[in-house]
Amino acid sequence: MKSIIFENKANTQVRIDGEFYELKYRIHSIIEFTEVIVFLSFPQTEDSKDLLENKSESSLVCISKKDKVLLWELANVEAVFPESIDKKRESDFVSKKHFEKFLELFRGKELLTAYVGEFKKRIDANTGEVYSTMENR
Repeated sequence: MKSIIFENKANTQVRIDGEFYELKYRIHSIIEFTEVIVFLSFPQTEDSKDLLENKSESSLVCISKKDKVLLWELANVEAVFPESIDKKRESDFVSKKHFEKFLELFRGKELLTAYVGEFKKRIDANTGEVYSTMENR
């Protein structure tokens, strides 16, 4: 992403590198991948004092860059982060075997880590497939 311009005061419309996107709710964060753009959005009314006041209605939305269609959506997301497979090291895992298994399963995939309520989910950014869910304490 080279340029991001919000087109309206409500921050539901954005132009990214000249391409226009419009979402139902206020855009909180944007993550770009090779084929898709993922938005974390949530409703905000004029009465809302806290941006995350309505987090139970928030949603993670994935839109295709090519034809701008909605590919998948996940509700009640509080936070989301890209997960870089290339930056993982063997020391991040219990054993070398676990590290090798991780690389075998996820090499070539673009992953997200999403926090949904009390759970942390590892998600394929392109398909929305949830690979793992772990209770977050």
